[in-house]
Amino acid sequence: MTLLHGISPVARETIPLLVARQAASKGVSLHQLVLDLGGSIKRLLSQDRELFENLVAWAGLEDAQLEELLSWTGEPIGDVRMRFRGEIFVSRALRNPVVQGCPRCLRDDALSAPDEPLAAMAMRGHWQMREMVTCSTHGALLVPLWTAQHPTARNDLTARMTEILPTILSGSLDGPEVNPNRIRSLAGTPAGQGRRYILALGPKPLRGDDLLSLARRGTAAQRRPG
Repeated sequence: MTLLHGISPVARETIPLLVARQAASKGVSLHQLVLDLGGSIKRLLSQDRELFENLVAWAGLEDAQLEELLSWTGEPIGDVRMRFRGEIFVSRALRNPVVQGCPRCLRDDALSAPDEPLAAMAMRGHWQMREMVTCSTHGALLVPLWTAQHPTARNDLTARMTEILPTILSGSLDGPEVNPNRIRSLAGTPAGQGRRYILALGPKPLRGDDLLSLARRGTAAQRRPG
């Protein structure tokens, strides 16, 4: 197997997506690449340590890079909880059959490497949060990118990204732009006014306490009378 050097993690990237981008850069499927790493997509998603050790060796990752990737991916703690950016969340706050993201961000990635767009398109870890519904970079709503009930199909990111690439490039999947002032005014409003909160984060690094404060804000809003 050829070394995977050359594809570096991007800010807030998840481990499955990094491996999928590595696969795309080699012209193979995610399934084929994880087999070469001594595992399977299921073992990749369960964060098998032996597979991760092979990934670190073959991709030339530093231990600190792996830990950062893990922090944005989310680490299972028992059956129903996960550690994400240093805080504990219920798994359903991060794992959802509907995978959302910002098509504009993905298009920017793709256009940065027109010869290998699938090797450049990176899912950001904070898009996994159910409370996260806007892209602060583009001032637009996140949109559903694909839906898959089975985790293996949902996280076969090489295949899923290949399917949505034409709509990403055409702009037909773009979410509507929103007024930043309107975003701020809606943050923390009762769920009954919109079912979901429109929350925006600035360019500063997203930490665990930022996420926890958003979750608490949403819980408090839901408890207030409408």
